[in-house]
Amino acid sequence: MERILRFGEGYALIKHRNQTKINRKPPTWGPIHPYVSTFNRAGNIPSQNCQSTVKTEGITKTNRKRSGFFDFFAFKCQSSVLYLCVYNKMLAALNQWLPAFLWLNAIRTFRFTRTPIRLITCNLLLLVATAIMCAEARSQRPDPLGPALAGDLNDSIKPLQIGDTIPEYLWHLPLQVVNQPEKKETITLNDYRGKLIILDFWGTYCTTCIFNMPYLHGLANKSGGALAVLPVTPEKRDYVARFLNNNARLKTLSISSIVQDQTLRHTFPTQTLPHLVLIDQHGRIRTITQAEYLNDSLIAKLAAGSQDVYIPLKREGLSRPLMDVASAYSDTRINGNVYYSAVSGFIDGITHTMKRSVDSAQRLMHYTVTNTSVAKLYTTALGSPLPLDPKRRILEAALPHRYVFVAKHYWDIDQRRSNFYTYECVMPIGMAKKDQLAKMRIDLDAYLGLNGRIAPRTVRCLALVKTNGSTEFAARETGERQIVVEGKMDSRFFDKISQMGALPNGVDTYIRNGKFADMVGLLNRITAEPLPVILNETGYDGRFNLDFPTPHGATLDAINTMLQAKGLALQWVDREMDMFVLTETGFPHEGQSPTLSDIGYTYSSTQTQ
Repeated sequence: MERILRFGEGYALIKHRNQTKINRKPPTWGPIHPYVSTFNRAGNIPSQNCQSTVKTEGITKTNRKRSGFFDFFAFKCQSSVLYLCVYNKMLAALNQWLPAFLWLNAIRTFRFTRTPIRLITCNLLLLVATAIMCAEARSQRPDPLGPALAGDLNDSIKPLQIGDTIPEYLWHLPLQVVNQPEKKETITLNDYRGKLIILDFWGTYCTTCIFNMPYLHGLANKSGGALAVLPVTPEKRDYVARFLNNNARLKTLSISSIVQDQTLRHTFPTQTLPHLVLIDQHGRIRTITQAEYLNDSLIAKLAAGSQDVYIPLKREGLSRPLMDVASAYSDTRINGNVYYSAVSGFIDGITHTMKRSVDSAQRLMHYTVTNTSVAKLYTTALGSPLPLDPKRRILEAALPHRYVFVAKHYWDIDQRRSNFYTYECVMPIGMAKKDQLAKMRIDLDAYLGLNGRIAPRTVRCLALVKTNGSTEFAARETGERQIVVEGKMDSRFFDKISQMGALPNGVDTYIRNGKFADMVGLLNRITAEPLPVILNETGYDGRFNLDFPTPHGATLDAINTMLQAKGLALQWVDREMDMFVLTETGFPHEGQSPTLSDIGYTYSSTQTQ
């Protein structure tokens, strides 16, 4: 009797005499390989399954298991590389992975089906794979005429490390630039040789990068010519030029940028933006860091040649558990895994990340949320956005600002060091996600002395209601949604920003074809005082045409005056809704009512903290 296992489908094809039948059979995984893995899961007892040598028509069961494993392994690898080829949809990826696909197919053909036709197929596949690999290797040879221009170098560039000296060819490499003060089309790093240089890797899609730019260029302006900040992006020249000239934060600063770059980003690779490379006056890479660790006094010390300057190295999250086994126990063996959870303070240099990694060999899962506010930690643990919404959080604390992110303190690194935390948990691999998050909430409560939860509370709200039967507020025409403030239609997409001007009635702040959420966003934008939750109680869920006062005079009374002209009004109401409530242990709040501030609902005794 001949039996051939097909691991990919879980069937057994059985031939006996002149009959053929297909039996449904679970895949027989067996041991990995008798010569590779001769230990069971405990790690010290030979697996008895590996010793089977009972013969069936000249083929041992061990060999059959071995053949099945290799067939399954080759099939899975082949499927994976084919998926990569299809997914990437790029010629470069195809050139990279197609040879591996052909080699694996040839190995399967040669190993398990040795008919003449299949052997010829095998040889052809190997020949094609080898030809592609040779062509790829030839395309990566160094150009005998010297280094390529910027944007033409590929992954063969050797990345530079901290302490390395900038190679001479990189100093003289032409770099395309836009908005250069002298109207140059290209510059070189050599133009800034002898100064401190910050290569600021950024993208038009990176909001933190854009937020950092004015601060970094302010450092350069105040350095007396000792510092040059060079933004670097791989994006296209025309697109970046239009972005720099239209972005509300950058258009008045006359910032130039290196564009269409490939060389520098391969020389200083990164997985996250922003990414700052600091080069000293001697052409050495001083550090790779983040903007918030730089300030005027630090730049002055570096410009004076001081080496005793602390600049945290940028690290993209925690790659290893913080609580590795202490060196005091290095002379002993810990049997089994170590599970734990921990909350630490702010860790210098670590970027804010939420990362879940799996160690399948050790059967461990490592989960981290690094360098963030307490409110953001509870957002993750509770699986709710409410902790990040000032209108939906109640802070029962003596110093409520310690638990939330306050934008005005962004550049105060000491505020982060005092108020930001990192959460880490090492747990069994099979732990369900809901159980992980439930444990995280319990840990935060216990370690920080808090009680964070989602609870129903009655709060003061504003309700949009109809004042009469008029429907003048309803948008009857179809067209593009327009949100205009002081005559300008703003957008997160800079190429959609345009000057609209005022309406014939003189109103320069209005909504056309806008949703209710657009109206709420506009009201929050034009009013100086924080507004509570605004509810739509008109019974109308369509689009609105509404006029509003300019931001300089946008009081609630002025807003209501313009809404009443359309048959609407904002009225104060009490409504029960889910709120995020954060309570410090022992905080006395009985008999007090919270009031809304720019960080959330707080108590009168804490308003001035």
